Amino acid sequence: MRTFVLCLWLGFLCSACSNGGSDNSPGTNPTPGVTPTPSMAPSATPTPSVTPTPSSSPTPTPTISGQTISGRITFDRVPHTAMGSLDYADTQVLPARNVQVVLLDSADRVLATAVTDNDGNYQLETPSETNVRVAVDAVMVRTDDYQWHFEVVDNTSNGALYSIAGPIAASGSDNSVRNLHAPSGWNLGIDDYNDITQRPAAPFAILDAIYEATDTLAQALPGFTMPDCTLNWSYRNNTVQGQNENGDLGTTYYDPAQKAIFILGDADGDTDEYDYSVLQHEFMHFVEDVLSRSDSIGGGHSLISKLDMRVAFSEGLANGFAAILNGAGIYSDSQGVGQQDGYAISFEENSLTVAGWYSENSIAKILYDLYDETNESGDSLSLGIAPIIDAIADSDFTDNSAFASIYLFANALNGQVSGVQTPLASMLAREQVFGTGVYGVGETNNGSVSTVLPIYLALGGSPVTACSSNKLGEYNALGTTRYLQFSLQQRQLRQIILTRQSGPTSTDPDAYLYKNGVLVQSLVSPSENLESASMTLEPGDYVLEINDYNNMDEDPLTGGNSCFQVRLL
Repeated sequence: MRTFVLCLWLGFLCSACSNGGSDNSPGTNPTPGVTPTPSMAPSATPTPSVTPTPSSSPTPTPTISGQTISGRITFDRVPHTAMGSLDYADTQVLPARNVQVVLLDSADRVLATAVTDNDGNYQLETPSETNVRVAVDAVMVRTDDYQWHFEVVDNTSNGALYSIAGPIAASGSDNSVRNLHAPSGWNLGIDDYNDITQRPAAPFAILDAIYEATDTLAQALPGFTMPDCTLNWSYRNNTVQGQNENGDLGTTYYDPAQKAIFILGDADGDTDEYDYSVLQHEFMHFVEDVLSRSDSIGGGHSLISKLDMRVAFSEGLANGFAAILNGAGIYSDSQGVGQQDGYAISFEENSLTVAGWYSENSIAKILYDLYDETNESGDSLSLGIAPIIDAIADSDFTDNSAFASIYLFANALNGQVSGVQTPLASMLAREQVFGTGVYGVGETNNGSVSTVLPIYLALGGSPVTACSSNKLGEYNALGTTRYLQFSLQQRQLRQIILTRQSGPTSTDPDAYLYKNGVLVQSLVSPSENLESASMTLEPGDYVLEINDYNNMDEDPLTGGNSCFQVRLL
């Protein structure tokens, strides 16, 4: 089902209406907002189908004659100010690149399809002397050496696909031109939206952000295939946590289970259709999922948080990627009344003081400095983006026994690019990252949590003490989880035992065993102060993640500095 929205056709507003329905804190033409809303009432929104149920006397499909309708598809992009708010007065008219254009007859049957080029141009073959209209679907597809499919739908209206359409008009007997434009819906005269439910440019701005990201990715990697990704946006999508079908998203986020990005659209609250940094951040989480690897456990985070290293790397990678696409290292996010609040932060330089292997800010700064051509003290590398993408897609990264972290990335990059080991070590040290190898051996920065070093404890014949602490916070804060590592030379039946050693009198030890990033066994019984399991393990390298569930439950009144004796028998 298509959801048609208001558009401009040949300089005049065409009439249509919208079908009703039930994360991160980083222009040349006049805006259509100055064009008055048409006085005529919108027509009822059609629900076209590619193959409608025929009547008893079906109307024959017109024969394509070689005659063409061509034109250009554009949309309004609203840029950010230097402070991160949206600047509607500087709205830019940009081409809708690589989007799907369809020719519909008066019964809304699809007669022809095309894809716009990089300047928004399209051409469709049309039957002569036939009433037709041109529609543009919020769909971006590529099917050559690179394969992907992105579409913007309304998650609050049963997944209706967004589309703009011109009016029905006769094709005549000669070639003709029909240009369509998706306006922002903002009216400079009143400094507000004419109608917050009518923002036709939004789906195409979202696709443009993804176009920038896929284009950059394709320049960095040889041909690849990504699964379909659905981009869910609605003016109803808000920051209340609840049901997605009601628009209660909580935040913009990527859902790996659905291969879908859910995007805020709450005008005067938080709406992200023009926040390219946010959209490209979430796109990188999609890339992690389908082309690379993510071991992140998610949860709340900020640029000044000290985080579980897996979360820090994932969020830092996404921030850094968005900053690279920005071209100047800036990550912007608008919000508030009229989208006049927000922030813009530079990952080329900022004054945030939290630094280390547990900081998403440090990770983003390292990645941006690897990319950019501006070199400061401690930064002598300008690699561009290709080696960064190559590193996270390389099997040394995706299939390694160690968790995804800045250490694993640095190891993969060293394997991809010769002669970078010493200058890369200097860049890492500038951000207080000192460990080496995939396991971060020799790291000295404990982030003020004494129990987090070494990064991985060696688990072997003798018991080791591993502690889980909520000193800096619950769930994904630095210290809540501890990592251990061991190797097996042959297939064996082994037992893992965790026993309370010190700390709160009542603990709930949990453990998760991984091999090459894949979960092998969960040890999560409700037993107090004890956890154990026996299992037959194949040869190879393993990592064990342990914690006290009381430090993971987001309840600051439970947990503490819980230490366990860990044995591998």
